[in-house]
Formats: sequence, C-alpha cells, structure tokens
Amino acid sequence: MTISDLLKKTKMTEISGDTERIVTSIALDSRAVQSNGLFFAARGQMSDGHLYINDAIARGACGIVYDREIDISKYRREAAFIKVEDAREALASASSIFYEEPSKRLLTIGITGTNGKTTTSYLMKSILEASGQKTGLIGTIQYEIGDMIISAPHTTPEAPQFQYYLSEMINFGCKAMVTEISSHSLLLKRVSSTQFDAAIFTNLTRDHLDFHGDMESYFKAKLILFKELIKQNGVSVLNIDDEYGLRLNKMLTTKKLTYGLKEGADVRAINIDAGINGLRFDINCLGRIIEIRSGLRSLFNVYNILSAFSAGVAIGLDVENILKGLSKVTSVRGRFEPVDCGQDFIVLVDYAHTDDALKRLIQGGRSLTKDTKGRVITVFGCGGNRDKGKRKLMAEVVSSLSDISIITSDNPRNEDPLEIINDVKKGISGNYYVESDRSQAISLAINMAEKNDVVLIAGKGHEDYQEIKGVKHSFDDSVEAKFWLIKRLEKQRV
Repeated sequence: MTISDLLKKTKMTEISGDTERIVTSIALDSRAVQSNGLFFAARGQMSDGHLYINDAIARGACGIVYDREIDISKYRREAAFIKVEDAREALASASSIFYEEPSKRLLTIGITGTNGKTTTSYLMKSILEASGQKTGLIGTIQYEIGDMIISAPHTTPEAPQFQYYLSEMINFGCKAMVTEISSHSLLLKRVSSTQFDAAIFTNLTRDHLDFHGDMESYFKAKLILFKELIKQNGVSVLNIDDEYGLRLNKMLTTKKLTYGLKEGADVRAINIDAGINGLRFDINCLGRIIEIRSGLRSLFNVYNILSAFSAGVAIGLDVENILKGLSKVTSVRGRFEPVDCGQDFIVLVDYAHTDDALKRLIQGGRSLTKDTKGRVITVFGCGGNRDKGKRKLMAEVVSSLSDISIITSDNPRNEDPLEIINDVKKGISGNYYVESDRSQAISLAINMAEKNDVVLIAGKGHEDYQEIKGVKHSFDDSVEAKFWLIKRLEKQRV
C-alpha cells in the first residue's frame, strides 16, 4: 500500500513530498521504524514523537505524519511530510487499513470499566468458544492469539500492534475476539477505527485520576467506546446498578441490554448464594429463569457472570452454550485467586488497587467466613506515581472492613516507598501493622493467620514483578504466598 492509500480516510492539511511511495510498515516509536516505514509523530503520556522525526528518517522512514507546527525545511528530505489534524487518529485509521480492517472480519467484543474487565473477558472468551467460535483475547494479563501467548505490557496495545494482533487472530483461524479497553487507550486512540459488535460497561469508580483529572473526564473517556466505536447493529451491555452505567443507559439511543441485581435490569441476578464453594443464583433474563452454578466466588463475580451472560444473549448465542462456557471458568489469574497448600485457612491473591475494588474484595473475603466467624487479614499497598488522593481512601476501606490490616509496598515506581506508606497511614485505623518489605508483609499475614481466617493479598494480582526506582524486580504474590505457606507447614510438622 502507498502512503496515500493508508491515509485515505484521514484529513491531510499539508503535504510535501511523494505520497505514492510504498509503505512496508507502520511505527509510532522511531526505534521501530524500518526501511520504507511510515512514522507517526504523535504525542503520548511521556514523550512527543515530533522530537524523533530525524531518527525515524535516519532509520529509513518513507513518510512522516505529524500534527504540530514544525519547520520541515530543518529536516532531511528523504521522506514525505504529511500534516494531519490528529496524528493518533491517523495512526489508528492507517493501522486498520494496513491490516485490511480486521475488525470487520471478526465478531468483536470490547469490555471497559474500572473493575471486572479481566474476569469478564475470560468468561466471554469461554462462552464464544463453547459456541464453536475460536476466539482471540487482548487484555491485562496477556494476549492470546491462536496458540500464541504474549505477555501484556499494556491492557490495550498501541494501534499498530492492536490491529496486527487482530489480523493474526484471523490468520490463526479465529472468528471472534474479546478485548479489555482501558480509558487511557480510548483517549489515546489505540482502538479508534475498530468497530465492535458488542461493548460491555462493568462499572466506574475512582481510578486513574492522575491521568484524567476528575471522574467526569474519566467517564467521558469510557463513553467513546459506546458513542463512536459500536458497529451499526452493535449492542451496548450496561451495568445499571452502577450510577455511571445508569447514566450511560439514559444517554444512548442505540441498541442496549442492561444487567444488574436491582429491579429494572433486562438481565437480573436473583436468589444469590455466595459461599465458600462457589456461586449459586438464578438469572431472570427478560422473564426467563435460568439457573447458574459457578466455581467463581464472591458477589462481585455475580456481576462479571451477568455481564458476560448478557453479552452472549445480546449477540444471539444459544443459552446452553453460554452456560457451558460460564461453567468452564473456575478461576482467573490474580483475580480472587486461591493459594492452597493444604492450610486450614484461606489465602487469596487479587488485583484490587482502588478503594472500591478493595471494598468488593474484602466483602467477598468476609462472605467466606460467614459460617466459621474467621478473621479477615488484608495485605495492601498503593502504587507510586499514581493518584495520591486514593491512598487515604484505600486505607479507610481496608481498616474499616478488615480485622487486621498490613500496610506494605505495592509498585513504588519512582517514589519513596516510605513516603507512600506515610500517605496511606493517614487513613488507617484499628488493628494494623506496617511492613515495607512486601515479601515479609505476606509472611507476617500468613504466620498470624488462624484456622478459618481469610488472608487477602491485594494490589498486584497477576503481576510477576515489583517496580522500585523504575526497575522491575521479579516478584509474584502467589509465589510468595506459596513459599511462606510451605515454610509454615514445614515448621508445624517438626
């Protein structure tokens, strides 16, 4: 394809040079530019691509797409220069065209919200595969493309990678794809020019305000998926127990299906029993009662099951296949994930890193002790270089709902771990401990646990690293928990 082919859907405001040159690749990062590649000088969170135009040309770029006022006479002129209104929007469009618009050839499901995206994505993938459709997945834990598993540096990759992965799904024989969609990716146009058959809204609670500034801006970012990226006959699947989901339902005039626990939802959970062995409840789906049995635990997973069930119904899947798919998912990595070495108490690892997610997590843990009256011990910390306003809120939730709270480090990144902990302590109360070494904090929790207690290790979930001073060190909460459990059990045998 030529430069002009790739930019045919993009408004070009200035053109200098030959736009009929053949393009062999697309790049957002100048370091990834190949000979005859098209470089998009877009602005991101940390850097500005306009600073790397000369580097892109030196690496063989045949064209530069930019959106700032620049003096092109200052650059080497081997490449064509094309000014556009929005380089990121142009990048998304060109990436889709370069890979032959793969979203038009797949059944596409997008999931957005603060909490629940990952579990819902695995439930949705299982439902689609139980319905006979080989399905790819792009999400927080990993990207699954046919038999290929790729670790996920971002929940949603940049547009060239995203469209490439969709194209590869088709090459691997996939008929459908499920993707988590972060608010960052919506604002940064990573999934623009992708069209979705169904878009799921899980909930919206405080998170990422260091990026968005306020909840209204956060909500408007999520709104992009439902207002701009739904296919003509696509459907929005909305949690109307959530205040923002209810608001979204009132705003949208397109096809919708709502879910929740409260009256008024199209798909509603009733007769809920959330016990230690899993979930038992019924779904009232537009008047039809359907029995649900799941190995997943806790009330928040009722919502995740509802969202995936509703999406399956919305895209016309057979209910029996939906139920078959739901039944196959009994746990998700780092999401209320049990660590069991034969101990007489429960240990769970979870990704909860907001006050609302912690509330759901601890309430879920508490529900597992309803018959035994065991204690809830929560290990948690707050990430560095992120919204500082939620640190006190997280501490308030943990200390108010847990019997014992243990404050530790999460991913301090470039902040001083002790300063983060001091911020957290401003909201803490009751029975609590401070142990900045995360491994020792997990050890402390496991060694103080008594029979029938629940130990919750919150914040990092599936992550297998801890970022300190900008350096990632190997660290896995599940592995650490297993190590200290085995140590404890060995001591008990002596």
